[in-house]
Amino acid sequence: MRINSLLLIAILLFSSCAEESDKILFSSNRDGNSDIYLMDSEGENLQQITNSDFDEWSPVWVSERNIVFLRQLKDSIIVVDKNLENNYERILNHPAECILDDKNFVFYKSMDKRIFSCKGDVFLMLDSKVTNLTATLDGTANYIAWHNGNEILFTSNHEGTNDIYKININDLDTVVKLTDTQDNNERGSMSPNGRFLAFSSDMFKKGQQDIVIMDLMVKEYINITRSEGNELIARWSKNGKYLYYGGNETGDWEIYRFDTNTNKTIQLTKNKAFDGDPRPYLH
Repeated sequence: MRINSLLLIAILLFSSCAEESDKILFSSNRDGNSDIYLMDSEGENLQQITNSDFDEWSPVWVSERNIVFLRQLKDSIIVVDKNLENNYERILNHPAECILDDKNFVFYKSMDKRIFSCKGDVFLMLDSKVTNLTATLDGTANYIAWHNGNEILFTSNHEGTNDIYKININDLDTVVKLTDTQDNNERGSMSPNGRFLAFSSDMFKKGQQDIVIMDLMVKEYINITRSEGNELIARWSKNGKYLYYGGNETGDWEIYRFDTNTNKTIQLTKNKAFDGDPRPYLH
């Protein structure tokens, strides 16, 4: 394993310079219970998307105007599709394989192309056909992400420790291992150009998760957080300039933005409540 503090110079060369503001979904309990919010890449123009008596969490994008999230209704969890333009809501079916609880479907541009994790496996749903992508792997597979509509990233411990893998939907028999260390490597997100993998790992300090960027060409790593807390769920912006993630270095969970061009980090949310699971719009 090579750790190179100059790695982000390479990221600078490959990142877009476009300044288009991101739309970022996240969940927060700042209003008393868990709701879904939307903000821009500066942490401004905050919109409260849900405001019910129920807990809502795990928001994901379907399209620029449609999101899907989970809602607790007494003793049951429902999957809700919401139109952001007219606020119309409809209930979606859970997958036949299980009830979604902690994590949601992850869509790629339409309802007909989605992935989900369920009972320790990762599933692909194309139209109405469902395929278990990890049926032949032992252990637990979870923490899913799309890359460019063809590749699916996931975390699996079938070789003993958590590592990040990918599989192409056009070659479902080939699983590619992206990280290969004895650390807890999980929740991978691929840069738009496919060269850099962001993930959470305790490779720099055992038992403490940091956000790490890996250059897949030269197998070099850099820790972009280096805090005394834990950081999780790093996700790239559409143009590859920013990484958004959640961290608890202040004592509560907040959302941060790391700029790959300047190597600077700013805190986007600032309150004593939970703010987490940032998901920028990528389509």
